Amino acid sequence: MSKSNKIYLGILIVLVIIFLITKMNDKTEKIVRFFTVDSTDVIKIAITDLQGNVVIDRTDGMWKITDPIQYPSDETRVNNMFSKLINAETSNLPLTDSAESLANYDIADSVATLVTFYDKNDKILAETYIGRMKGQMKTPARHKGSNKVYLLNESLTYMIKSDVQNWRDKNVAEIEQDSIDKISVIYGDQGYEISRQDSVWLFEDGKHSQVIPENNSALKMIFSGLKMITSSKFHDNEYDKYEALLANPTLEIGVTQLDDNNVYLRLAKEIDDEKNYVMQKNDDTEHLFVQHESWAKRFMKSFEDFQDK
Repeated sequence: MSKSNKIYLGILIVLVIIFLITKMNDKTEKIVRFFTVDSTDVIKIAITDLQGNVVIDRTDGMWKITDPIQYPSDETRVNNMFSKLINAETSNLPLTDSAESLANYDIADSVATLVTFYDKNDKILAETYIGRMKGQMKTPARHKGSNKVYLLNESLTYMIKSDVQNWRDKNVAEIEQDSIDKISVIYGDQGYEISRQDSVWLFEDGKHSQVIPENNSALKMIFSGLKMITSSKFHDNEYDKYEALLANPTLEIGVTQLDDNNVYLRLAKEIDDEKNYVMQKNDDTEHLFVQHESWAKRFMKSFEDFQDK
């Protein structure tokens, strides 16, 4: 190599070193995505905190809870959380990279919420700790194995919890009026049936039989109660605790549908909570639902309630 080429090579090496040093010391703030993971690769999400663990899997584009129970998820809630988290942005400059400072953000391993993303082969794509800051709506986060804490631009701390009740589908049944053929109700020593007769509805209780007036308020309340049956509280794997009560229920509701997709509900008073009922659907013993008494009372009607509007 000639002397001049050696000089040029030396200058180039010096310039490269200067560039690398400058880049390493560049403190210019930029807004970047916290995760580099492709959202379409994420097939499973695990959330672990001091209260427990929940696992949500995606199959054919639908999210389902797989641990600690097998149950359909609240698709809207899961998608909202996942979209906010996976797309969260932050400054490229961390709040801190000191292990001693982690306690300030409740983001030490022992107290933070751990979110893990998996791909279809059950390979870990990302493991991230979620913390909290008093008086701050944004979310401190750090990748597992790193002490660098970043502030995400989304409020996620109180959204991401292991409580399975947060993530499960709250719908128990959806029964449209047009799909109903007959409604049978028993409560106490009383009972009645409401059946479709061409374009009208017929009330029968063994003593009375009459066409229910159009726009009758009691009938409208029943149809409204059946259109979207939901529950925000559940008893999983506790059938033994309620078996005796459900064997002699306070209220029974049977709905015969035109497509034979029938629904049968048993309701008994909750233990230690007189304003709520425990509800069983179609003899399911794995998952029981909690229903408020105001919903149950709309079915506890008599002949007189169906005589006028």
